[in-house]
Amino acid sequence: MTLTPRKFLRSLALAAAVFPMGPTESAGAQDRPPSREPFAGLDAYVNEAIKSWKVPGVALAIVRNDSVIYARGYGVRDVTNGTPVDENTIFAIGSSSKAFTAAAVAMLVDEKKVELDAPVTKYLPWFQLADPYASREITVRDLLSHRSGLARGELAWYGSGFDRDEIVRRVRFLQPTWSFRSQFGYQNIMYIAAGQIVAKVSGMTWDDFVTQRILTPLAMTSSNTTIRGLEKRSNVASPHADVDGTIVPVPWRNIDNAGPAGSINSNVMDMAQWVSLQMGTGTVGGRQMLTRRMLDEMHAPHTIIRLDSASRANNPDTHYSSYGMGWFLEDYRGREVIHHGGNVDGFTALVGMMPEERLGVVLLTNMNGTGMPMTLLRRIFDMQLKAPARDWSGQAVTRMEQQRSRALEAQRRAGGPPKPSGGKPSLALSEYVGTYADSLHGDMVVTELNGALQLRFGPNWRGTMEYWNAENFRVRFATPVLPAFFVTFAVTPTGKVTQLVAELVGSPVVFGRRPPKPPVDYSAPAGAPYTAVNVTVSTPMGHTLAGTLTLPAGASKEKPVAAIVTITGSGGQERDEPLGPNSTYVPFRQIADSLARRGIATLRMDDRGIGQSKGNHATATSADFAEDIRAGLAYLRTRPEVDAARLGLVGHSEGGLIAPLVAAKEPALKGIVLLAGPGKGGADILKFQLTNLANGDTSLTTAARAERIRQIPIYIDSLKASNPWMNFFFAHDPLATARQVKVPVLILNGATDQQVTPDQVPVLARAFKAAGNKDVTTRIFPKMNHLFVYDPVGFPGNYGKLVNPRVELDVVGSVADWLTVRLR
Repeated sequence: MTLTPRKFLRSLALAAAVFPMGPTESAGAQDRPPSREPFAGLDAYVNEAIKSWKVPGVALAIVRNDSVIYARGYGVRDVTNGTPVDENTIFAIGSSSKAFTAAAVAMLVDEKKVELDAPVTKYLPWFQLADPYASREITVRDLLSHRSGLARGELAWYGSGFDRDEIVRRVRFLQPTWSFRSQFGYQNIMYIAAGQIVAKVSGMTWDDFVTQRILTPLAMTSSNTTIRGLEKRSNVASPHADVDGTIVPVPWRNIDNAGPAGSINSNVMDMAQWVSLQMGTGTVGGRQMLTRRMLDEMHAPHTIIRLDSASRANNPDTHYSSYGMGWFLEDYRGREVIHHGGNVDGFTALVGMMPEERLGVVLLTNMNGTGMPMTLLRRIFDMQLKAPARDWSGQAVTRMEQQRSRALEAQRRAGGPPKPSGGKPSLALSEYVGTYADSLHGDMVVTELNGALQLRFGPNWRGTMEYWNAENFRVRFATPVLPAFFVTFAVTPTGKVTQLVAELVGSPVVFGRRPPKPPVDYSAPAGAPYTAVNVTVSTPMGHTLAGTLTLPAGASKEKPVAAIVTITGSGGQERDEPLGPNSTYVPFRQIADSLARRGIATLRMDDRGIGQSKGNHATATSADFAEDIRAGLAYLRTRPEVDAARLGLVGHSEGGLIAPLVAAKEPALKGIVLLAGPGKGGADILKFQLTNLANGDTSLTTAARAERIRQIPIYIDSLKASNPWMNFFFAHDPLATARQVKVPVLILNGATDQQVTPDQVPVLARAFKAAGNKDVTTRIFPKMNHLFVYDPVGFPGNYGKLVNPRVELDVVGSVADWLTVRLR
């Protein structure tokens, strides 16, 4: 089964072929394969196909019986530098990953931990589809065989930023396209759900399960389930796409959130081991990885696929097409063929097997949505069968060009949607600005910039909205792999914009307009002896921070007051550091109120990129946030009501790490308060937190809990290069910074804090004193958690169960008392 590259979103999981052969642990990624081509003329044919299809590079491995009989690379890894592809070059394999997920489930079936015909809700009780009957009846087997009745709904995961659980949760909003189990409907989200079943039952992530139970036993040492860390590898192909007739590199797409559906990266030598397992008895090194029964289940037809003219053109000799579990199944020249392919930005993969011939083929390319791999597969099959030579590649290229010409001619005749010259929308652009929401896909945000509308969809998609006609705008996201699409606004007769309709995936998706979010009221409470004014702070980094300055009554140029800047904890936080919308836990508002009544001003700011602040939070480190706080201090020094010589800081959690960073560069500060500030390195803190969460998770079995804890160091190691913030967090030593600070310090912790444990307080205090700091005060509050809320248990998983949480008055009073003395 081959899908043409005309519609990228339809080809995210291009069907490709994989050939199972006898499992052998020595069919070696380590041993260089024979260099003599197994079929005369094969290399010449591949090289000609590369030119015809405009594919930068391809890697090929052929497995026969229990041996890799050929493996080599053709073309280049990157068109910009011309580095050649070889048999060890890493490519994304896209949806060829699905067979790994099916095998993971099969292993759990062999272990009697999962039943194929049990309902999904047995393992994911919260799982739900739009159709109540399907919700109740859908089984694990249904997930793996594409018969859910659902069309793809790809943009619920592709570039969405939702994690796996959230993607699966949102599938309840995807309306069925066909009746349940009535026909084949390729569905990535169902494979994500299957991966989450693996995680739930095994007690480890899908990634860890696949790595430990499949990749490692098969010695697939170059393979992994994420693009994180690939930048450190030397032999990695660059993804490519055709942009206006030119083949150019495109960025790697992180699809970790859809891992079970397609995130594996590998090379043909590793994939040859996978093919060997599939074609064999499921045994590796004398150990049974998969029973013969489950291999047969994976390779048995479960869902019929209707043959159409396109599929018959691609394989005129076929009589049937179907899907097993993670594999497409068809016949070719009287032989059974098992295959699966994959597409993800800039890559097309194909794995195929002809079991009766004991032949397997792996084809990996660094070109977006190309049909070339299937044509090469057919050619290799013909060579193996000694069938009459047929130019599958040349014929497919000819068909593709004819189809393209017909499509262009049809488009020319139709003329496309008319675009009047000099036309303009019926409303002012500002009337279209707003947030539009869909329960499945999330939010589309329309903004205005430099006289044009801009569309933001999820964390990855951005594009300018080009006015077309009526209420229609054309949008092209800043990526070459997604086509332009139209957005239509619904406008009432009174000129109110009520919704946005986007042709995202070949069918309209309706996004209803959200009512404008009422601004948070940061004003002072009635009768308070202070005022609260909203301000903006410019930073040297070029963005602005929004904040609130609380000024005691009587503060003036003639009577300036002391002031502090508050510093929020980790994650994007608004200025009050609330637990959530409408939460009673607003610690910095409490502290600001208390200090204002003592005659001390407070500046509290939204983190960059959060709330009303500008900037990019995702790329910032704690050191960057420290510079934002220094900008806040600089702003206070410009205020006539503030005494620039009497300034301090109050930081909570990560804010307690940032405050010493600031104080090391601002020695004139009169004092800093660390509320649960860390006294250990990031890796140690995270290891403790993850272990603590595992021990407190009552859903885990004893064995699963032990395995999760065992995996924590591996997981932490994988995070080290995941983003700039994490890099800094692991590399930073808070004790080394403390030894540079001479500013008076107050260190406060809760005795039941299970995030920054109280044993870190004396360690941190000693570090401050080691630098000669003579004013270091510590206090640990009994029965208080990380939030400084009364909580005898302190387990972070219970924060959501706290009733009307507020910082205990004893803590607020201690902060105010200490600062009142230091800021005199």
